[in-house]
Amino acid sequence: MKKGYIAKSSSGAKAEDAGAAFIAGKYPMFFSGSWWFGRFKSEMKDEWGTFPFPGSKLTLGSGGNLWVVPKGAKNKELAYDFIDITMKKGIQNTLGNNGGVPVAADPSAITDPKSKALIKDFATYADGDGLAFYPDWPVPGFYDVLVSETQKLITGGAGPDAYLDALKKAYDAGAPKG
Repeated sequence: MKKGYIAKSSSGAKAEDAGAAFIAGKYPMFFSGSWWFGRFKSEMKDEWGTFPFPGSKLTLGSGGNLWVVPKGAKNKELAYDFIDITMKKGIQNTLGNNGGVPVAADPSAITDPKSKALIKDFATYADGDGLAFYPDWPVPGFYDVLVSETQKLITGGAGPDAYLDALKKAYDAGAPKG
């Protein structure tokens, strides 16, 4: 913040607005998830790429809850069919070449260079036990605290220590005891 890498005005940006501004070349960097990949691929005119978060061996966003069929689902067989279809090599390869992070693709079938880089970075995290949960998952209400405190950090309303203290307090209040 002190060096000006992040504008104070960015604290009020909605995800769609921030993503559209990045696509238009108004922002030099955009921090979000791989779900934007296909849109960048189809809409960006400038050169772009993805990279792991600098200095971290962990990445937020878990790949551990991809397909779930609830015990009481009325159409379990349709859900199982859908899972079987999406896990086929051809579908996984298509996902992999279009910005998805496939779990069962043939690596040699991924020909798009940007997709290869994204998948390689994901594999590096996965192989290094670096897949972490989204930061708003650990305790109920944590997302609201995270957003509010991050806005204070960006606008200068709180410093790093106060930010971390507020997150710790919210986490401790919601974490299971014992």
